[in-house]
Amino acid sequence: ATALGSLQRVHNCTPLRSLRQVVEKGNNGVMAGIGKLGRRVGPLGTAMVLWDVWKRIPPRQRRQILKQARKHGPAVAKTVIKVRRGLK
Repeated sequence: ATALGSLQRVHNCTPLRSLRQVVEKGNNGVMAGIGKLGRRVGPLGTAMVLWDVWKRIPPRQRRQILKQARKHGPAVAKTVIKVRRGLK
């Protein structure tokens, strides 16, 4: 199963439409539980949690993540900018 297929199954829609829903409405069912942390998590807390998660990932998978981010990151950023410009 690919990540794209998983995204389509979770959101029951195309990835672009799902991205629009997340950007426009904050409608992200996968991450819905984050708002239930009690108090708001600030940028420093978020960075610390992400660093902890990153350190737990095996080095081989870290390299895979970086490779995928370099390949797909610009396209994702371009889509986000396009969607955000459409909102204004």
